[in-house]
Amino acid sequence: MDPRTRIAIIGCGGIGHTHARAYAANSDVCQLVACADVAPQAADSMEREFGCAAYQNAAVMLDAARPDAISICTPPSSHLPMTQLAAERG
Repeated sequence: MDPRTRIAIIGCGGIGHTHARAYAANSDVCQLVACADVAPQAADSMEREFGCAAYQNAAVMLDAARPDAISICTPPSSHLPMTQLAAERG
């Protein structure tokens, strides 16, 4: 079993890519497994660059990927709903 922390990113814009690069630089302890963005091209870009599964819906991503931790890289007004969404899914 892989001991690394499984990470997912919600929001695949500039901040999301910054987080993804940091996770890639620390791949000995964490693994970026999934990302989600309502803009398909943003999620697809992260999938191509970092090799993670891409989704257009954060709830679907959380249910499918079952990450250990997430980075919420969306605009501030959506931080609370995304946090609640993640908390509801454990």
